Amino acid sequence: ERIRLFYVALTRAKEKIIMITEFKDKNNSRVSEDELKRVSSYQDILSLMKKEISPYVKEIDLNKIDINNEYNIVKSYNYDDYIPQNNDPITLKQIDITNTLVEDKHFSKALNSIIDEELRNKLDFGTYMHYVFEVYDFKNDNQDELDLNDEERLHLNNFLKHQELSHIKEANIYKEFEIRYEDNNDIYHGFIDLLIEYEDHFDIIDYKLQNIDSDEYVKQLNGYKKYIENKYHKETNIYLYSINQDILKKLD
Repeated sequence: ERIRLFYVALTRAKEKIIMITEFKDKNNSRVSEDELKRVSSYQDILSLMKKEISPYVKEIDLNKIDINNEYNIVKSYNYDDYIPQNNDPITLKQIDITNTLVEDKHFSKALNSIIDEELRNKLDFGTYMHYVFEVYDFKNDNQDELDLNDEERLHLNNFLKHQELSHIKEANIYKEFEIRYEDNNDIYHGFIDLLIEYEDHFDIIDYKLQNIDSDEYVKQLNGYKKYIENKYHKETNIYLYSINQDILKKLD
């Protein structure tokens, strides 16, 4: 379970992972199956891989960097001696809590069709374009730093040409803005693809790959609008953007 959690942490990094460890002397040219079976920690794994990862390793002498040595205190303290001893019995009390069922609702439209290869490719492309919009710097054009093909670059530039984005550099920009609130005993949860804050209003833009004519999408965006207006007390405009059709549609 800890390895699974560690994998999740590593794969969420956007720019760089820095691992800190104290290498053991192990430096094999090839890791054997028996050695892998004896692995019991993250440090064991890195030690086995020392030769392979050596181009990425930067050795640090703790005595030569500008930090004090208080980190060694934990090795010398006997913390058990500092725990107060108490032989008083512990009394358990039964607490009765009235439970009510709270329904967890999300704003996103559910997918009810079977996913074939064609649909999978479309979904994957839509997911990747969401990622492109998320990592793109709307204030300082960084397209050259992103690994975009011609089609992806075209979609991005089409979006940027819309009049509604002409003053985005003057705004505060929030991407994948998470919202969660309770209303009439229901918990609503969702992510706003692009939240743009101007001095006197907000613009909410939600990206869709193709279709933007859906009552569920209208309900989804109005849910976002209700949350933002109630929390920040600013007028809020809501838009749906079709990536493939290059249509930015304002909703009432």
